[in-house]
Amino acid sequence: MEPGDHLFRRESGRMIAALTRIFGVHNLALAEDVVQDAFCRALEVWRIRGIPENPSAWLMATAKNAALDVLRRQRITRAKKVLARSKRLFDTAAPADFSARLPAVHRALYLLFNEGYHGASSETAVRAELCREGCG
Repeated sequence: MEPGDHLFRRESGRMIAALTRIFGVHNLALAEDVVQDAFCRALEVWRIRGIPENPSAWLMATAKNAALDVLRRQRITRAKKVLARSKRLFDTAAPADFSARLPAVHRALYLLFNEGYHGASSETAVRAELCREGCG
C-alpha cells in the first residue's frame, strides 16, 4: 500500500463531508467528484513539487476551489441564458434614462481601467487588454 492510498482512505470521507456541509447535500456528487479530482491532481503536482507540509489542507483547498469553479461556471451559464432571453435589457427608448445611467457607466469604465493599469494580479502589473477596454 502506497502513502497516497492511505491518505485517500483517511481523508476522502472527511473532505466529502466537509464539502457537503459547505455546498449542501444537493451537491454531494460534486463533492465526490472534486475530491477525486484533487487526489488525481495531487499525484501530478506532488510528483514534481514534492509532498506539501500539510497534504490534507492542500487537498481540501484544491477540492474546494474546484467546486467553486464548477458552481461559478453553472451560475454564469444561467445568467447568460437569462440575459439572452431578456428582450428589454438594454432598452434605451427614453433619453432621460441616459443621464441617470451615465454615472454608473463612468464608474464601471474607471474600475475596469484601474484593474488593467494596477490590478490585483501579482503576475502582471499592467493588463493592456483591460486598459484598452476601459478607454474605449
